[in-house]
Amino acid sequence: MASTASGLAMCFVLYCAMAVCGYLHFGGRTEADILNNFSTSDQLAVGARLALGTTIVFSYPLVFNKVRGAADALLFRGEGTRGRHYLLTLLLNVAVILPGAYIEDLSLVLSFNGAIFGSLICYCIPAVVYLCGRHQTWGKAVRGCPGSAPPVFCVLFGLAVLGFGTLQSFCAHHAQFGVSDAAARRVCAA
Repeated sequence: MASTASGLAMCFVLYCAMAVCGYLHFGGRTEADILNNFSTSDQLAVGARLALGTTIVFSYPLVFNKVRGAADALLFRGEGTRGRHYLLTLLLNVAVILPGAYIEDLSLVLSFNGAIFGSLICYCIPAVVYLCGRHQTWGKAVRGCPGSAPPVFCVLFGLAVLGFGTLQSFCAHHAQFGVSDAAARRVCAA
């Protein structure tokens, strides 16, 4: 536990330091991927791109294995078959690789990722897990078991944050979806 906490704390401090330094150096011109602010001939930036690429290539199988296992446990019961394993591998890789091949702007992915999964992870999922663990079913909690109001509020608040955040992400990136400025103003001004 202590090694995990110290590792996460070090990552947090390093990420914050890099974010602050990047913003102080580039100001309002800071791009979603800070490496895009540097020249392609900058040797340190090339080294950073190589390091990032290496990290992605070697961490993807570890993360993907956990995602596939979680999807299998969520969608199916019992011991997995080889065919199901291959099918999930194919479908999940397609779901990851296709958007990655066509989306060029990292800020698009990060904004929707933060809006959707950030609110689910921070507000909705912990409250639902608490309610299901405490009351065994979501239905009992919603029907008014004592102590269920704060977690139910967290779920509702999380869903509201998810909706507003997703709308803001869409408004910021509407042109990438082929939506005109006039149409976006109607939706985003509401």
